Amino acid sequence: MQSDEEQQIAIKNIVLSTNRNAPYIVYGPPGTGKSTVLVESIIQILKRNPNAKILCSANSNVSCDMIAKRLLYMAQNHNAAKRIFGEEDILRLYSNSFNSEDLDLSFANISNFLNGKEHYYPCLDTIYKKKVVIATLTTCGRYQIHFSIDIISIYTDFVI
Repeated sequence: MQSDEEQQIAIKNIVLSTNRNAPYIVYGPPGTGKSTVLVESIIQILKRNPNAKILCSANSNVSCDMIAKRLLYMAQNHNAAKRIFGEEDILRLYSNSFNSEDLDLSFANISNFLNGKEHYYPCLDTIYKKKVVIATLTTCGRYQIHFSIDIISIYTDFVI
């Protein structure tokens, strides 16, 4: 990955887990490389630890979809990434308030929409089998409130 020094430092800190007791927060205006940093960090974490469980959360579905789309692209098209993770290792977790008509059809196999149409909340076993779970902050909170499941602290090695 070619990027500026700040991005390289952010990736290094995330991958090396320099702040193990808190999530990593990447912020900045549009077009500054936030998604690039997150995707590269996820790939590097999985390269170092193939059994890692990563929760990647963002404020909006648009942001989560961008990260999911880039990870899916890497899993399908880049040989180095293919050896580390595949489409079956990614879960794009949507809230039940998300309209299935707005679902990017390329996410049909990695989302919690059956056949890209019917929403369901996957059980913990399904979530835990995934290496990367991508969800909005609100969806993570709904899991904790409605199902008494804290996916942030129990089922992840890295929260970014």
